[in-house]
Amino acid sequence: MAGNALQLLGGAGISAEHDKESRLDRLAQSEKLRLLYQQSFPAIFASLFTAVLVCVVLWPV
Repeated sequence: MAGNALQLLGGAGISAEHDKESRLDRLAQSEKLRLLYQQSFPAIFASLFTAVLVCVVLWPV
């Protein structure tokens, strides 16, 4: 009987709100992951350029 009262008082609304929050969490996490991969691609070339520059500068030493 208590379960029925919870449903009548908006128990289904709590579940829908939780689904909305979890969907928003998944969306935020996927956006963070997309941004990480987007930024890692140029970082690879920047690291390669820095390594070559260090080798050129330190070669005569």
